[in-house]
Amino acid sequence: MTPQTKFDAETLQFDSKIRRLTKFIDVTMNPLVAAKDIESLRFLMETVVVMMVAYLDRYLTNIISTATFARDHDVRVFLKKHGTEREKLQSQACDIRTLRAIMTTRATLMSLRVSQTNRPPNSREGWTTTGGGVEPASDSAYPQSL
Repeated sequence: MTPQTKFDAETLQFDSKIRRLTKFIDVTMNPLVAAKDIESLRFLMETVVVMMVAYLDRYLTNIISTATFARDHDVRVFLKKHGTEREKLQSQACDIRTLRAIMTTRATLMSLRVSQTNRPPNSREGWTTTGGGVEPASDSAYPQSL
C-alpha cells in the first residue's frame, strides 16, 4: 500500500515496527520459555515494553504534529482555554513550528523522563497537573525556537 498522506505514512511505519517487534518476540521468547530462563524472559518483556512506549510516543507525537498543522486555529483556541499561562500567551502569537512544539511537548511520554533519575519511583515532585495532563513545573521543557 502506498501512503497517500503523511498520516498514512506514519501509520504504515508504526505498523511495520509493531510487526517487526512481534517477530522478535516470537523468535526470542520460545527458546527462553523452553529453557525456563526466567531472568532473561523478564528482561525480554521489559525490553518489549520500553520499545512499545518509544514507538507509541513517536506515533502520538507525529499525529499531534500533523493535526496541529492541519487545525492550528482549533489548537490555539484549545490552548487559550486549557493551557498554562505561558502556553496561553505564547500560542496566540507564535508561528506554526512553535505551536507544534508546544503541543507535542504536552503529549509526549518521553518528556516525563526528564530529571527522574534522582527521584524515588512514582514520585511526582517537580511536576504539575493541567487540563492536558502532567507536565514539568518549569517552562524549561519548551523550546524557545526551532
